[in-house]
Amino acid sequence: MRFFFLNNIHQHAHVHTNFFCSVQIKAASSHAQISVRLWGPGWAMYNEKISARENILRAFPNIQFDIIYTKTRHYNVTSPTAVVVHGTADCHQHTCLNPEVYPSHADAITYRYAGLIMEFSRPNQWKSHESKRVKKMYPNLNETERRGLMQPMPFFFHSPDCADEELLHPVPSTQRQQQTWAESRPVSIRLIGNHRKELYPLRYKIWNAIKSGKIQNAVIYQHVGNTINANDNTKGKQKSETISVEGWNNASTGPGNSLGVIDPHDPDVAHHRKNQQDWARVLATTQICVFDSSIVRKAVRKFQESFMSGCVVASDIPLEMEDLFKDVVIPLNVKMSVDQINSILQEYLQDKDKLEWMAREAFKRARMHWTCRNKVDRLIQAAARVLEGERGYWFPFGYSATCRKFWTEAKYETEWCQINDSK
Repeated sequence: MRFFFLNNIHQHAHVHTNFFCSVQIKAASSHAQISVRLWGPGWAMYNEKISARENILRAFPNIQFDIIYTKTRHYNVTSPTAVVVHGTADCHQHTCLNPEVYPSHADAITYRYAGLIMEFSRPNQWKSHESKRVKKMYPNLNETERRGLMQPMPFFFHSPDCADEELLHPVPSTQRQQQTWAESRPVSIRLIGNHRKELYPLRYKIWNAIKSGKIQNAVIYQHVGNTINANDNTKGKQKSETISVEGWNNASTGPGNSLGVIDPHDPDVAHHRKNQQDWARVLATTQICVFDSSIVRKAVRKFQESFMSGCVVASDIPLEMEDLFKDVVIPLNVKMSVDQINSILQEYLQDKDKLEWMAREAFKRARMHWTCRNKVDRLIQAAARVLEGERGYWFPFGYSATCRKFWTEAKYETEWCQINDSK
């Protein structure tokens, strides 16, 4: 099976925490039955004056890809042979709905967060978007003619973030094998992630409480990716112009074409590997990882990574995959007082046997459902469904389509909750 990952060079090389595409590429590349290529705007031989489809056909004339996967910024790629899958990330301020990036020609669209499918990808919304797009492109056509040019609604599916099973681990190192789970984790409680009040209200409350000493045995951690970003913006931009993949500069158009072949030891993305290794060490040395699911109530990647690392999560529960969080997450919510939050955390901290059981059970669930191999498998399964002619939605995990808010100037709230509030 042949995979093609379409990504621009800046997204690939930029130093930040959002490496959810790179870990999928890594997982797909490790599969014996999958051949992977990574290429796109900004890399050698890519011509931005022509379409993504033309670029791919010119660069790989002898390769018939089975799946083309894109993320975040869609280049309206189409393919005569491959199933085109577009991966949508966050939709803060509704950026994923902007006409210039909306994936109108994808065969399938996958969301990392299940609830967003219900919010932004209902049939009436797709029809409205396509009607506006075609009308803008062909203003002189009548309604019947424009209707014939509208793209059919693609196949939508939920595929949550994954955790790199080769990097993240809950087991003490060989030097510490005689230690218990708690002894191998010198940090008792660690608040992790961004604490911007508008988006992460629970984290913001806990951040203030730790700073003022109202929550004990806790430290604040600035995510390594955010720290590197702040200090290394210039270096990151330089890398985005010079990064290469082994053999690309000498690429040919014959059967031995090495354009886009992945080099797992590429020195130009060594900063990514160091970033991820540092992050893995933080999780593996912490007993309780504290964060929240944001105002959107989504299963942010910290859940998957903490579970895979044996760090017990203390957070509110996302409105998706609720069964996987049952009994293994220390339940918090933003309505709790600081004293309540502190009391809960200290109580759990005293019961090391219970914490260790929670860590082990969470790890089992992560290995069963959230490895990056799992995510690649879902991509293949979705492509197979498309080839079988399926339309509609696929939710491999449960979710609740209840009230949620979004980080927008208008303080957008779920549509059906707005209706209820008006009565």
